[in-house]
Amino acid sequence: MLKLGAHSYSKIAIAGIVCISLVLIYFFRWSGGLYRFVIAGDGNDYYSYLISIFIDKNLTHQDISHWYVMQTPTGTINAHPPGVSVLLFPFFCIGYIWAALFNFPLDGFSKPFQVMVSMGALFYLTAGLIYLRRLLAAFNSKDKIIALVIVLMFFGTNLIIYALDEPSMSHIYSFALITAFLYYIHRIFQQPSKRHLYFAGIILGLIILVRPVNAIIFMVIPFFADSFDNLMIRIKKLFRQWKTLVLPTLLFLLVASIQSIIWLMQNGKIIQWSLRGRGFYFGHPQTWLMLFGFDSGFFIYTPLCFIILLGLIPLFYQNRFRFFILTLFIAFAFYLFSCYWSYNYYDGLGIRTFVDFYSLFSILLAILLTYIADKKIKYAAIIVITGAFLLNLVYCYQYQADIMLHSGMTFKKYKYIFLKTDKAYVNVLGGSIDLWPYSKTPPPLVYSYSHNDTLSFNNAEYGLTQKVPLNFQTNELHLKINLKRKQQTPNSSFNAFIVIQIESDKGEVKKYEAHRLNDVPTQTTGIWEDMDYEVNIISQASLPTDKVSVYIWNQGKKNFSIKDYSLAVYNYTY
Repeated sequence: MLKLGAHSYSKIAIAGIVCISLVLIYFFRWSGGLYRFVIAGDGNDYYSYLISIFIDKNLTHQDISHWYVMQTPTGTINAHPPGVSVLLFPFFCIGYIWAALFNFPLDGFSKPFQVMVSMGALFYLTAGLIYLRRLLAAFNSKDKIIALVIVLMFFGTNLIIYALDEPSMSHIYSFALITAFLYYIHRIFQQPSKRHLYFAGIILGLIILVRPVNAIIFMVIPFFADSFDNLMIRIKKLFRQWKTLVLPTLLFLLVASIQSIIWLMQNGKIIQWSLRGRGFYFGHPQTWLMLFGFDSGFFIYTPLCFIILLGLIPLFYQNRFRFFILTLFIAFAFYLFSCYWSYNYYDGLGIRTFVDFYSLFSILLAILLTYIADKKIKYAAIIVITGAFLLNLVYCYQYQADIMLHSGMTFKKYKYIFLKTDKAYVNVLGGSIDLWPYSKTPPPLVYSYSHNDTLSFNNAEYGLTQKVPLNFQTNELHLKINLKRKQQTPNSSFNAFIVIQIESDKGEVKKYEAHRLNDVPTQTTGIWEDMDYEVNIISQASLPTDKVSVYIWNQGKKNFSIKDYSLAVYNYTY
């Protein structure tokens, strides 16, 4: 009979995840032309440093048609930090050599580069899981519990999406770095050594370089002290041996200063707020909507994490000090992230910022599983956890297959596609409910239009066209559209869209968005239904001769009517 050694289950779990991930990446990201979407969304910005430095050689004068590039009087700067590019640099080099040897375009986006970004994300996922195994083992969790935690956290949360489906985003890298940092902090409290301090300093620098707000992980450090008295003892000891902190601090500053060095090269400043037009409403947190709203709500789309919070109960009885520290951190993180202007984090499955901190949720999950292992409620717990696990897999499939919208979900849309995986549900959801962009003052209304009469679209392909001249300074526009729609035949407006595009005076389309008129398919006829849309569109690269065109496109030329149509355009400048 085969006997497994110490930590064999957790090692097998990690190896199994890596093998399954390679298969999933191959079929869902590399096959056909799907590799072209590996670097996408905000990932373009995180990756753009490598393109600007090694391909375009234009770090200080990048193309401002990209939303993440901001023009300043002395040069362009990136909206996002360079940490992901730093971590992906070795994989970029491999992609470059591969492309050069096999005659792929050396543009940074051909197949070798895209594949290596996926491989880079898989590498950091693996590193993160290895450190997670070590961290949980350091807390004396049994190996079977560790293996189960690893499997549940990967397949039972959106970690799988940001590791495999969106590998150019920052979250899988932050997950790996924060997990490694916590492991070394734990070792420093248990068996202090200079090597652990050096690693902790470097990794903390990388954490900030990837996502500066994640510096809040510093608040968790007392958790590893067991008690307040032990924390004070450790702090006093470190200050008595302050010389041992000099080199780790220098290593931290050296790594973290890469951002300032790049800013200095770009526009001559070493400190600046790069996310102009983005900010926090600290007096108006949207915590409930961030956690339980259907537009990316954390506990709606990652239900396992809601169950995991029950681990705070046994932690309370095990160690009140650790309970207080972890509860305080989680509460603060909920508050801070819900203060962000886009509390739904716009485009993703669930609240993606929490992926970065899944090592903390893993600790709680291990505590919870250990606690219920010999309790009568374990069978009920197995059913609930399995349900959350399977529901997450459905969510992930819906998200990847474009059954679920990446932003703008509502309860009505959620209900319509709940547990649906058939191809008939692909790309059937519509509407748009973009949040108003960040602004300290109300944005000015630059254009308005209304049409109250009934307009029939029977056999008509286009209608209600409005052209808004962009003869004013602008970075972003918010469009608010209201109308009433009545179908003459079931689902006749299914293939109707609200189109918003920026076009030049010569008719060249610079930006294009099309949103289905209906939020969900409907068979209702003969009834006027109120429909509201909120749409943001980046306009910072537009010229005074450009125009924003807004119109209804009745692609199927089916029979429906619209009345009480209104359009309002608000302008944002940074």
